[in-house]
Amino acid sequence: MSIYLRKATIEDAKDLLAWRNDPTTRENSFTKAEIDLETHLKWLQGKLLNEDHCLMLILMEDDVKLGHVRVDITNHIGEVSYMISPVFRGNGYGKKILQFMEKKLPMGVKTLVGFTV
Repeated sequence: MSIYLRKATIEDAKDLLAWRNDPTTRENSFTKAEIDLETHLKWLQGKLLNEDHCLMLILMEDDVKLGHVRVDITNHIGEVSYMISPVFRGNGYGKKILQFMEKKLPMGVKTLVGFTV
């Protein structure tokens, strides 16, 4: 089995939204309300078009999506956000996604920060 990160695309929108709207995800998020598809698509398109300031990756095992990591970059600081698919939580993928993400960071990122609820 091969575990790797790939760039997120608009085709990932429905999976990302389902993971984001999962009750446990919402309970542990800064924004607890469900997000509708239209709002999500606008947000995702904006992030994908802003590659200089946003790195969006999908954690894959072979052809199965396991999770998502995003790094929003401002002034050489990368703010990290990630989520693991509800189906795959509790299997150590959070640690893996962060380890793999560090190898994909643009050279200009000097510091990583993350916030918890």
